[in-house]
This record gives sequence, structure tokens and C-alpha cells, in this order.
Amino acid sequence: MVNLPIPLVALAAAALAVAVAFDVRSRRVPNAVTVPAAALGLALRGILLGREGIGDGLGGLAVGLCLLLPVWTAGGVGAGDVKLLGAVGAVCGTRFVVWTMLLGAIAGGVMALAALALRGGGKEVLRNVGRQVRSMAALRTLTEVEPTPRSFRMSYAAAIALGAVGAALCL
Repeated sequence: MVNLPIPLVALAAAALAVAVAFDVRSRRVPNAVTVPAAALGLALRGILLGREGIGDGLGGLAVGLCLLLPVWTAGGVGAGDVKLLGAVGAVCGTRFVVWTMLLGAIAGGVMALAALALRGGGKEVLRNVGRQVRSMAALRTLTEVEPTPRSFRMSYAAAIALGAVGAALCL
């Protein structure tokens, strides 16, 4: 079990719950959730854990942002998801956010496979993957894949939240 003061755990849980609710409903995580969570998390870390707590929170913020930034630039997640992972890092620290990302990626993959199985469309996915592999082999770059009418967007905030729960249980 993670060894964080209860106010930090409560803040992270509340921010993640609100972010998931927004993301499921509107497919976006607003700055009004992520920015105050990160700022309050850093302030609480300073009050409860001192200078080392602030340093670890700033490191967690930077690592959280950097971990999802490449995925965002490739169009895999929204900017709100990047900021949400950064906020988790600011509240819970560097080690926690790395584990949250790793476990969240696993959760996101399982969620995507489950959605694919429920909605169908496996042939389209395989065709798109085949195009990407051929493009990388020939051009050393990725090609743009056009979304199909059956394409869907998944709530990655939910995957981040599941990753955070897993990290809290594992650390």
C-alpha cells in the first residue's frame, strides 16, 4: 500500500474521479480539474512533506507530462489526459506516476481490446496495423490512418485512474 498522507490520497482520488466523469461524458478532461489538482497537490506536499515533498511532486509533474507527451503528439490521447497524468505526479510523486503510467497502459490496452471485441472491427484494426508496418518498413515513418465510421474514442482518464489504483496497491 502506498505510504502517502491521507489528504494527498483523497485529493488524487477526487481529481481522478472527476476527470473520469468528465472524460466519459464529454471525451475531455478540463484544465479546471487538472491545474487546481496539481497546484493543490504541490502545496499539500510542501505542508505535509516539506521541501523534499515539493521536489518529488515537481519531479512527478514533469515525469507525468513527459510520459504521455509523445502519445499525445501521435494523436493517441488528448491533452487533458497528459495534464491529468502530470497532476497525479504532482500529487503522488515521481515513483507513483511511473507505476501509474505503466499499469494504466496495461489497463488501457485491456479496455481497448474489450471494446474491440464487443464492437467488432478487428479486420479494420489489422488492416490499419498492416499499413503502419509497411509504411515504417518502406518510409521509416508512420502514415496517417483515417478514422472509419466505426472508430471510437476511449476514455483514457479511466485507464489512468485504474493505473493509479494499481500503483497504490502495489507500492
